[in-house]
Amino acid sequence: MTERTRLTGGPSTKVGGHTLGNVLRVTVLMLGIFFYFLLVACIPRSKEIQDLNDRAPDRYRKGLYLTAVGSGIIEGCAVLLLVLAFLVHKSKIMKMTGIALMVLYTFGALLNMIGLGIIADETWNWDHENDTSYRSNMVGLLMGEASIAVAGLLVLLPDYGVLQGKVGHILRAVVLMLGIFFYFLLVACIPRSKNLDDYKPEDDFRKGLYLSAVGSGIIEGCAVLLLFIVLLLGCRAMSWLKFTGLALIVLYFLGALLNMIGVGMMTHESWDWKHPQGDASYRSQMVGTLMGEACIATAGVLVLLPDFGYLY
Repeated sequence: MTERTRLTGGPSTKVGGHTLGNVLRVTVLMLGIFFYFLLVACIPRSKEIQDLNDRAPDRYRKGLYLTAVGSGIIEGCAVLLLVLAFLVHKSKIMKMTGIALMVLYTFGALLNMIGLGIIADETWNWDHENDTSYRSNMVGLLMGEASIAVAGLLVLLPDYGVLQGKVGHILRAVVLMLGIFFYFLLVACIPRSKNLDDYKPEDDFRKGLYLSAVGSGIIEGCAVLLLFIVLLLGCRAMSWLKFTGLALIVLYFLGALLNMIGVGMMTHESWDWKHPQGDASYRSQMVGTLMGEACIATAGVLVLLPDFGYLY
Protein backbone atom coordinates (compact mmCIF):
# COMPACT_ATOMS: atom_id res chain seq x y z
CA MET A 1 0.00 0.00 0.00
CA THR A 2 1.51 3.31 -1.03
CA GLU A 3 2.01 6.31 1.24
CA ARG A 4 -0.47 8.29 -0.85
CA THR A 5 -3.36 5.87 -0.54
CA ARG A 6 -2.86 4.74 3.07
CA LEU A 7 -5.70 5.83 5.37
CA THR A 8 -3.97 8.06 7.90
CA GLY A 9 -6.56 10.71 8.70
CA GLY A 10 -5.76 12.87 5.71
CA PRO A 11 -3.40 12.91 2.73
CA SER A 12 0.13 12.13 3.78
CA THR A 13 1.56 14.21 0.96
CA LYS A 14 1.43 18.00 1.05
CA VAL A 15 -1.78 19.69 0.01
CA GLY A 16 -2.20 23.03 -1.70
CA GLY A 17 -1.52 24.09 -5.27
CA HIS A 18 -3.69 23.61 -8.32
CA THR A 19 -4.75 19.98 -7.87
CA LEU A 20 -8.38 19.31 -8.78
CA GLY A 21 -9.31 18.56 -5.17
CA ASN A 22 -7.75 21.72 -3.77
CA VAL A 23 -9.26 23.92 -6.49
CA LEU A 24 -12.72 22.47 -5.81
CA ARG A 25 -12.39 22.82 -2.02
CA VAL A 26 -11.26 26.44 -2.18
CA THR A 27 -13.72 27.50 -4.89
CA VAL A 28 -16.85 25.89 -3.44
CA LEU A 29 -16.22 26.98 0.17
CA MET A 30 -15.23 30.57 -0.66
CA LEU A 31 -18.24 30.97 -2.97
CA GLY A 32 -20.47 29.65 -0.18
CA ILE A 33 -18.93 32.13 2.26
CA PHE A 34 -19.37 34.95 -0.26
CA PHE A 35 -23.04 34.22 -0.97
CA TYR A 36 -23.89 33.64 2.69
CA PHE A 37 -22.14 36.65 4.22
CA LEU A 38 -23.29 39.00 1.45
CA LEU A 39 -26.92 37.96 0.99
CA VAL A 40 -27.84 36.49 4.39
CA ALA A 41 -25.70 38.59 6.74
CA CYS A 42 -24.51 41.91 5.28
CA ILE A 43 -27.49 43.13 3.21
CA PRO A 44 -30.36 42.18 5.60
CA ARG A 45 -28.51 43.43 8.71
CA SER A 46 -27.57 46.70 7.00
CA LYS A 47 -31.19 47.15 5.92
CA GLU A 48 -32.38 46.49 9.47
CA ILE A 49 -30.11 49.27 10.78
CA GLN A 50 -31.69 51.72 8.31
CA ASP A 51 -35.23 50.62 9.19
CA LEU A 52 -34.73 50.81 12.96
CA ASN A 53 -33.33 54.35 13.13
CA ASP A 54 -33.59 55.21 16.85
CA ARG A 55 -36.34 52.70 17.66
CA ALA A 56 -34.00 50.03 19.06
CA PRO A 57 -31.61 50.01 22.06
CA ASP A 58 -28.16 51.39 21.31
CA ARG A 59 -26.38 48.10 22.09
CA TYR A 60 -28.59 46.20 19.65
CA ARG A 61 -27.90 48.72 16.88
CA LYS A 62 -24.16 48.64 17.64
CA GLY A 63 -24.21 44.86 17.39
CA LEU A 64 -26.04 45.03 14.06
CA TYR A 65 -23.55 47.60 12.79
CA LEU A 66 -20.52 45.51 13.79
CA THR A 67 -21.87 42.33 12.23
CA ALA A 68 -22.93 44.15 9.03
CA VAL A 69 -19.47 45.69 8.63
CA GLY A 70 -17.71 42.45 9.59
CA SER A 71 -19.73 40.30 7.19
CA GLY A 72 -19.17 42.87 4.44
CA ILE A 73 -15.41 42.60 4.97
CA ILE A 74 -15.61 38.79 4.96
CA GLU A 75 -17.51 38.51 1.69
CA GLY A 76 -15.36 41.12 -0.05
CA CYS A 77 -12.11 39.46 1.02
CA ALA A 78 -13.49 35.98 0.17
CA VAL A 79 -13.83 36.87 -3.53
CA LEU A 80 -10.40 38.51 -3.70
CA LEU A 81 -8.76 35.61 -1.85
CA LEU A 82 -10.42 33.14 -4.23
CA VAL A 83 -8.93 34.98 -7.22
CA LEU A 84 -5.52 35.20 -5.55
CA ALA A 85 -5.58 31.47 -4.78
CA PHE A 86 -4.92 30.90 -8.50
CA LEU A 87 -2.23 33.62 -8.68
CA VAL A 88 -0.39 33.28 -5.36
CA HIS A 89 2.33 31.11 -6.90
CA LYS A 90 3.07 33.70 -9.59
CA SER A 91 4.98 36.27 -7.51
CA LYS A 92 5.83 37.44 -4.01
CA ILE A 93 3.58 40.47 -4.51
CA MET A 94 0.56 38.19 -4.98
CA LYS A 95 1.53 36.22 -1.89
CA MET A 96 1.95 39.35 0.27
CA THR A 97 -1.35 40.74 -1.02
CA GLY A 98 -3.07 37.49 -0.08
CA ILE A 99 -1.58 37.56 3.42
CA ALA A 100 -2.77 41.16 3.90
CA LEU A 101 -6.27 40.15 2.77
CA MET A 102 -6.25 37.25 5.23
CA VAL A 103 -5.47 39.65 8.07
CA LEU A 104 -8.36 41.89 6.96
CA TYR A 105 -10.63 38.84 6.58
CA THR A 106 -9.77 37.76 10.14
CA PHE A 107 -10.57 41.27 11.39
CA GLY A 108 -13.96 41.11 9.64
CA ALA A 109 -14.69 37.69 11.17
CA LEU A 110 -13.83 39.08 14.61
CA LEU A 111 -16.13 42.09 14.14
CA ASN A 112 -18.94 39.82 12.98
CA MET A 113 -18.51 37.52 15.98
CA ILE A 114 -18.45 40.44 18.45
CA GLY A 115 -21.53 41.98 16.82
CA LEU A 116 -23.50 38.73 16.98
CA GLY A 117 -22.42 38.26 20.60
CA ILE A 118 -23.74 41.73 21.49
CA ILE A 119 -27.04 41.06 19.70
CA ALA A 120 -27.46 37.68 21.42
CA ASP A 121 -26.70 39.15 24.85
CA GLU A 122 -29.02 42.13 24.32
CA THR A 123 -31.99 40.17 22.96
CA TRP A 124 -31.73 36.93 24.98
CA ASN A 125 -34.50 37.86 27.44
CA TRP A 126 -36.70 39.83 25.05
CA ASP A 127 -40.20 38.55 24.31
CA HIS A 128 -39.97 36.65 21.02
CA GLU A 129 -42.69 34.97 19.03
CA ASN A 130 -40.87 31.71 19.75
CA ASP A 131 -38.16 32.03 22.42
CA THR A 132 -36.62 28.58 21.86
CA SER A 133 -36.40 29.03 18.10
CA TYR A 134 -34.92 32.53 18.39
CA ARG A 135 -32.28 31.57 20.96
CA SER A 136 -31.34 28.46 19.00
CA ASN A 137 -30.93 30.62 15.90
CA MET A 138 -28.71 33.18 17.66
CA VAL A 139 -26.39 30.58 19.22
CA GLY A 140 -26.19 28.73 15.89
CA LEU A 141 -25.36 31.92 14.01
CA LEU A 142 -22.64 32.85 16.48
CA MET A 143 -20.95 29.44 16.50
CA GLY A 144 -21.68 28.45 12.90
CA GLU A 145 -20.62 31.71 11.23
CA ALA A 146 -17.44 31.88 13.33
CA SER A 147 -16.42 28.30 12.49
CA ILE A 148 -17.25 28.54 8.77
CA ALA A 149 -15.38 31.84 8.42
CA VAL A 150 -12.30 30.36 10.12
CA ALA A 151 -12.55 27.24 7.93
CA GLY A 152 -12.32 29.49 4.87
CA LEU A 153 -8.91 30.69 6.05
CA LEU A 154 -7.73 27.18 6.90
CA VAL A 155 -8.60 25.95 3.40
CA LEU A 156 -6.58 28.79 1.84
CA LEU A 157 -3.47 28.53 4.03
CA PRO A 158 -1.81 25.55 2.26
CA ASP A 159 -1.37 27.73 -0.85
CA TYR A 160 0.76 30.04 1.31
CA GLY A 161 2.93 27.21 2.64
CA VAL A 162 1.16 26.93 6.01
CA LEU A 163 -0.62 23.85 7.49
CA GLN A 164 0.02 21.62 4.48
CA GLY A 165 0.29 18.33 6.39
CA LYS A 166 -1.88 16.16 8.59
CA VAL A 167 -2.32 18.74 11.36
CA GLY A 168 -3.70 21.26 8.89
CA HIS A 169 -6.01 18.69 7.35
CA ILE A 170 -7.42 17.69 10.74
CA LEU A 171 -7.93 21.35 11.73
CA ARG A 172 -9.77 22.06 8.48
CA ALA A 173 -12.00 19.02 8.91
CA VAL A 174 -12.78 19.68 12.59
CA VAL A 175 -13.50 23.41 12.26
CA LEU A 176 -15.60 23.16 9.09
CA MET A 177 -17.63 20.12 10.16
CA LEU A 178 -18.32 21.62 13.60
CA GLY A 179 -19.44 24.83 11.89
CA ILE A 180 -21.74 22.81 9.62
CA PHE A 181 -23.07 20.90 12.62
CA PHE A 182 -23.87 24.03 14.69
CA TYR A 183 -25.35 25.91 11.74
CA PHE A 184 -27.57 23.16 10.33
CA LEU A 185 -28.74 22.04 13.77
CA LEU A 186 -29.36 25.39 15.49
CA VAL A 187 -30.08 27.77 12.58
CA ALA A 188 -31.76 25.42 10.11
CA CYS A 189 -33.21 22.24 11.66
CA ILE A 190 -34.61 23.44 15.02
CA PRO A 191 -36.14 26.82 13.95
CA ARG A 192 -37.61 25.40 10.73
CA SER A 193 -39.09 22.45 12.62
CA LYS A 194 -40.62 24.85 15.16
CA ASN A 195 -42.21 26.92 12.36
CA LEU A 196 -44.08 23.98 10.80
CA ASP A 197 -47.15 24.53 12.99
CA ASP A 198 -47.55 28.08 11.63
CA TYR A 199 -48.70 26.84 8.20
CA LYS A 200 -51.43 24.57 6.86
CA PRO A 201 -50.39 21.06 5.75
CA GLU A 202 -51.26 21.78 2.12
CA ASP A 203 -49.11 24.92 1.92
CA ASP A 204 -46.07 24.57 -0.36
CA PHE A 205 -44.11 26.77 2.05
CA ARG A 206 -44.77 24.26 4.85
CA LYS A 207 -43.68 21.41 2.58
CA GLY A 208 -40.48 23.32 1.88
CA LEU A 209 -39.94 23.89 5.60
CA TYR A 210 -40.42 20.17 6.23
CA LEU A 211 -37.96 19.10 3.52
CA SER A 212 -35.40 21.65 4.71
CA ALA A 213 -35.79 20.59 8.35
CA VAL A 214 -35.35 16.90 7.48
CA GLY A 215 -32.44 17.60 5.11
CA SER A 216 -30.60 19.84 7.57
CA GLY A 217 -31.13 17.26 10.30
CA ILE A 218 -29.49 14.61 8.11
CA ILE A 219 -26.61 16.97 7.30
CA GLU A 220 -25.80 17.83 10.92
CA GLY A 221 -26.10 14.23 12.06
CA CYS A 222 -23.84 12.91 9.29
CA ALA A 223 -21.36 15.76 9.83
CA VAL A 224 -20.61 14.60 13.39
CA LEU A 225 -20.38 10.93 12.41
CA LEU A 226 -18.13 11.67 9.42
CA LEU A 227 -15.82 13.77 11.56
CA PHE A 228 -15.60 10.96 14.10
CA ILE A 229 -14.81 8.41 11.37
CA VAL A 230 -12.12 10.67 9.86
CA LEU A 231 -10.43 10.98 13.25
CA LEU A 232 -10.60 7.19 13.69
CA LEU A 233 -9.06 6.69 10.26
CA GLY A 234 -6.06 8.61 11.52
CA CYS A 235 -5.50 5.93 14.19
CA ARG A 236 -6.04 2.74 12.22
CA ALA A 237 -6.63 1.64 8.65
CA MET A 238 -9.88 -0.32 8.78
CA SER A 239 -11.76 -1.02 5.55
CA TRP A 240 -15.19 -1.09 7.25
CA LEU A 241 -14.62 2.45 8.52
CA LYS A 242 -13.93 3.61 4.99
CA PHE A 243 -17.09 1.99 3.60
CA THR A 244 -19.15 3.32 6.51
CA GLY A 245 -17.81 6.81 5.80
CA LEU A 246 -18.64 6.55 2.08
CA ALA A 247 -22.19 5.44 2.95
CA LEU A 248 -22.54 8.44 5.28
CA ILE A 249 -21.30 10.74 2.51
CA VAL A 250 -24.08 9.46 0.23
CA LEU A 251 -26.63 10.05 3.01
CA TYR A 252 -25.12 13.50 3.68
CA PHE A 253 -25.57 14.44 -0.01
CA LEU A 254 -29.18 13.24 0.15
CA GLY A 255 -29.75 15.54 3.13
CA ALA A 256 -28.10 18.44 1.29
CA LEU A 257 -30.35 17.80 -1.73
CA LEU A 258 -33.50 17.70 0.41
CA ASN A 259 -32.46 20.90 2.15
CA MET A 260 -31.77 22.65 -1.16
CA ILE A 261 -35.14 21.56 -2.61
CA GLY A 262 -36.91 22.67 0.57
CA VAL A 263 -35.29 26.11 0.65
CA GLY A 264 -36.00 26.46 -3.09
CA MET A 265 -39.70 25.71 -2.51
CA MET A 266 -39.84 28.21 0.35
CA THR A 267 -38.15 30.86 -1.79
CA HIS A 268 -40.47 30.28 -4.76
CA GLU A 269 -43.63 30.22 -2.65
CA SER A 270 -42.83 33.34 -0.61
CA TRP A 271 -41.16 35.46 -3.32
CA ASP A 272 -44.18 37.75 -3.88
CA TRP A 273 -45.38 37.88 -0.28
CA LYS A 274 -45.32 41.07 1.75
CA HIS A 275 -42.57 40.67 4.32
CA PRO A 276 -42.29 42.58 7.63
CA GLN A 277 -38.52 43.06 7.30
CA GLY A 278 -38.83 44.33 3.72
CA ASP A 279 -39.25 42.45 0.45
CA ALA A 280 -35.72 43.09 -0.85
CA SER A 281 -34.14 42.06 2.44
CA TYR A 282 -36.18 38.85 2.65
CA ARG A 283 -35.48 37.85 -0.95
CA SER A 284 -31.77 38.53 -0.48
CA GLN A 285 -31.78 36.33 2.60
CA MET A 286 -33.62 33.46 0.90
CA VAL A 287 -31.37 33.43 -2.19
CA GLY A 288 -28.27 33.66 0.01
CA THR A 289 -29.54 30.81 2.20
CA LEU A 290 -30.15 28.61 -0.85
CA MET A 291 -26.75 29.23 -2.47
CA GLY A 292 -24.71 29.57 0.72
CA GLU A 293 -26.03 26.43 2.41
CA ALA A 294 -25.61 24.38 -0.78
CA CYS A 295 -21.98 25.45 -1.26
CA ILE A 296 -20.96 25.15 2.41
CA ALA A 297 -22.53 21.70 2.77
CA THR A 298 -20.75 20.51 -0.39
CA ALA A 299 -17.44 21.97 0.80
CA GLY A 300 -17.69 19.87 3.97
CA VAL A 301 -17.58 16.66 1.92
CA LEU A 302 -14.82 17.96 -0.36
CA VAL A 303 -12.60 18.59 2.67
CA LEU A 304 -13.12 15.01 3.91
CA LEU A 305 -12.77 13.11 0.61
CA PRO A 306 -8.93 12.80 0.73
CA ASP A 307 -9.36 10.55 3.79
CA PHE A 308 -11.25 8.12 1.58
CA GLY A 309 -8.72 8.22 -1.26
CA TYR A 310 -10.40 10.82 -3.49
CA LEU A 311 -9.58 14.37 -4.65
CA TYR A 312 -6.25 15.01 -2.92
